[in-house]
Amino acid sequence: MIKGNNESIRDYLFTENLWSTHFGNPRCESVQNKQWKYIRYYKNENIYSKNVKVIAKDHNINLTKLLYGN
Repeated sequence: MIKGNNESIRDYLFTENLWSTHFGNPRCESVQNKQWKYIRYYKNENIYSKNVKVIAKDHNINLTKLLYGN
């Protein structure tokens, strides 16, 4: 690629996100080629994420507004 060669390097690509966030983004992994992408998401078991959802529900607060300020 550096020398300007246009040959394909690989036929597929594997990617992963190994952490969940307090915004609710779950861990995930994917395999893709030029035509398709398969993504597997895991349930967000992040303690903070669970607590925020409970607090928002208990206090009748919009979860999106609480997390993102919108």
